Amino acid sequence: MYATLAERAMSPQEYDRLARLIADPAPGSKLAAAKDAGVDLKQLLENLRLTPTERLEKASAEAERRRELRAGLHRVARRDLERTLAKLRAELGWD
Repeated sequence: MYATLAERAMSPQEYDRLARLIADPAPGSKLAAAKDAGVDLKQLLENLRLTPTERLEKASAEAERRRELRAGLHRVARRDLERTLAKLRAELGWD
């Protein structure tokens, strides 16, 4: 999935520098605040290794996965609602 270095937005030296900053952010820095807030800085770094095209492809695949998950949840919720309504109708004698 990784592209050639020529396609990257960061040089290896920039990547190494950022990796060091993420591993040990300076106290009071924005990176330290993000880390303290639960931001996965290592994931951010890995995403920066990707080309813009690869990042878009990754985001698109994740969006599709979420759409499929949401559709599945809607199907389950609808099925459960229909079952509950059927039980209520039977209890009330509305069959």
